Amino acid sequence: MKLFEISYEVCNKVGGIYTVLKTKAPYIVEHYGRENYIMLGFYNPKLAIAEFNEKTPDTELSKIFDELKSNGIECHYGEWLLNGYPHVILLDIKNFWKERDKIKAMLWKFYKVDSLFSSYEFDEPLLWGFACGMLIEKLYKIFPNEDKFIAHFHEWLSGAGLLYLKMQNLPVATVFTTHATIIGRTLANRGIDLYGKIYEGLSKGQTFPIEESKKFGIADKHAMEIASATNADVFSTVSEVTGKEAEYFLHKKPDIILPNGIDIEPGITIDEITIRRRENRKIMRKFLNAYFLRYYNIDTNRIRSIFISGRYEFRNKGIDLFIKALGNLNRKLKEAKENNERLNFDAVIAFFFIPSDVKGENLMVMKNVMIYENIESIVDNEILVMKNKIISNIVSGKINKMPDETNKYAQFFSYEFINACRDIFAHFDELRGQEPPLSAFDLRSENDAILKSLKADGLENKEEDVVKVINYPVYLSPRDMFINLDYNTAISAFDIGIFPSYYEPWGYTPLEAAKQGVITITTDLAGFGNFIEKKDGGGIYVVQRMGKDDEYVVENLTKKILEILNFSDDERVKARMRARELATFCDWKILVNNYFAAHRMAMENMNK
Repeated sequence: MKLFEISYEVCNKVGGIYTVLKTKAPYIVEHYGRENYIMLGFYNPKLAIAEFNEKTPDTELSKIFDELKSNGIECHYGEWLLNGYPHVILLDIKNFWKERDKIKAMLWKFYKVDSLFSSYEFDEPLLWGFACGMLIEKLYKIFPNEDKFIAHFHEWLSGAGLLYLKMQNLPVATVFTTHATIIGRTLANRGIDLYGKIYEGLSKGQTFPIEESKKFGIADKHAMEIASATNADVFSTVSEVTGKEAEYFLHKKPDIILPNGIDIEPGITIDEITIRRRENRKIMRKFLNAYFLRYYNIDTNRIRSIFISGRYEFRNKGIDLFIKALGNLNRKLKEAKENNERLNFDAVIAFFFIPSDVKGENLMVMKNVMIYENIESIVDNEILVMKNKIISNIVSGKINKMPDETNKYAQFFSYEFINACRDIFAHFDELRGQEPPLSAFDLRSENDAILKSLKADGLENKEEDVVKVINYPVYLSPRDMFINLDYNTAISAFDIGIFPSYYEPWGYTPLEAAKQGVITITTDLAGFGNFIEKKDGGGIYVVQRMGKDDEYVVENLTKKILEILNFSDDERVKARMRARELATFCDWKILVNNYFAAHRMAMENMNK
């Protein structure tokens, strides 16, 4: 038995499918055996260099690679540097473009994929996918004794490979998975009532007319997706939400649902997660002190922290409603303080981990961080001096002398330290009364939607605002200038992760947050939210968006955030434990079995 898994994102981190492939691969290797599993991907040398270990192919593979190279297809053989070290072949098609028109003509003739006026955005994956099909055909011929060949294709980008195998009438069982339909994402991005359109159409027994996709300039991709779903031995999607979407747009009901999983480390207890969280909160607290204390006093031991993360899709990811809910929350909390209502926190800090196009670090934030680090360094040095002085006084018997009341600080602090404190305070206090910036980084766009919306909703980091905001529009890394933590480590320090998505076929971000023991909010329009809603509640909360207007969603999201913010310590611990527990339902150890079922089904369907 040989299994090929084909995706544009193998060793090529450009989207969410990369995470699916990377976290799932070790379980596929374990089940089928490393010698029986080969992943095919797109050769992107800039991204592959960090995780692809290129190796010399054996004689038979070398012969195949030479044959393909004569056609303009260059193959790079090696292994993915992750658990299980799956075999990988990355295809470089930069010299294969001469075949483009011929391939387009074939796909039109056999499958009515109209790509006459397609762009580079379509043509590159078309050629790469077709090349993958040619490679699988040649690999099939060198394993004549294998009775089972399965090829699992992800997204329309690989679809040409699946269609090639069908054109050649090869006995290779095929699975096609769409993680999000191209037309669904396009309509959602344009603010069209996507779900109203889907459910109204299906209730009337109607499907989306193919020619409608021409209005949006995606007819080629849409036709490729339909042809792939229609001709695969097994068609699958990642959630029931996307299954309905596919039924309407692709005219094909999925044969099986393949929910996305995550790798849950075995043996990690909630106590260990709590200890990690405590240490990471210290690091975050240091950054928050540097960010705010030059402007006004804020006790970072008495805050609640929340965050949103994901691609910069303002509407689809629910960034718009998150900001409205924050504005709503700020107004309610300010009113509560004015009425002397007791809160068990002083402020709410909301982070936006939404990567964007940045010029670089905000220089004022950088200066604030440097000054704060200088203060810490001076204090650390003085503590060491004090420690040595105290030890010396103890062993010499001087510790029994009581300090003079008027000179008690001089007993402990050196003159150098006191002078340094005086100088630094004068410098540190320069910004007192001003407002901290909304973004830790300078953006290239002067009309950034997040910053504009924050200001429109009165979220400007004024001292009287209970809700403070920090836009952190870069990928978190241990090497960045401010927080210096990777994403999963950083989010473990937060109280709540909020992901109010409108269009989210699955949704890794809420799952990743829950895995870290972070209380999580998502929606019933997210595939993960729809999946987890069927489990017993608590820890992960699902806000209704299906069939609800924005005002309803904002109000209910605000209520849910406020409810969680006011949890007692015991309630917070229980909710974090439950979030982590619910995340284990998505452990690949469990969900990978759906893939094995899809592969068996493909073999059965091919042989019918």
